[in-house]
Amino acid sequence: MAALVRQNRQIRHAWACYINRRRYPVLEQTFEGIAATRVKILTGWAGQQWAFLAGLAEELARDFPRIDATALQNKRALARDFSELFVVGSDGRVIASTHAARKGAACVSPQAWHSALNSASCTGHIPIPSPCRSGLPPPASTIR
Repeated sequence: MAALVRQNRQIRHAWACYINRRRYPVLEQTFEGIAATRVKILTGWAGQQWAFLAGLAEELARDFPRIDATALQNKRALARDFSELFVVGSDGRVIASTHAARKGAACVSPQAWHSALNSASCTGHIPIPSPCRSGLPPPASTIR
């Protein structure tokens, strides 16, 4: 019975493709346009996030290593796409965080931290593995 249903679907699919064969170029163009628009939106969103982090880094660098926790909280309130903002010292430990319980924690091994800082492509921002995020609220962003 299942084989018969599968065969019936294949026949219907083949027939639909045959009937709509002249529409393929238009459909391809439509879906390529949608994909290009999505890429543009996501690229713009990512650029905004990196620009926000770069501005925050410049701001925090002025008084480093003293970090104003209230200022960090205020910036986090503006950046709903981030579940946490934090600053890591040269030893890989969290100096300041919008999640108070993380202060002093080490999510990154010192070796990994120094490797990231010394890499040619390092921008000062590195992804943090998921186990370090336990207990944090999810970001408000709907873009994934």
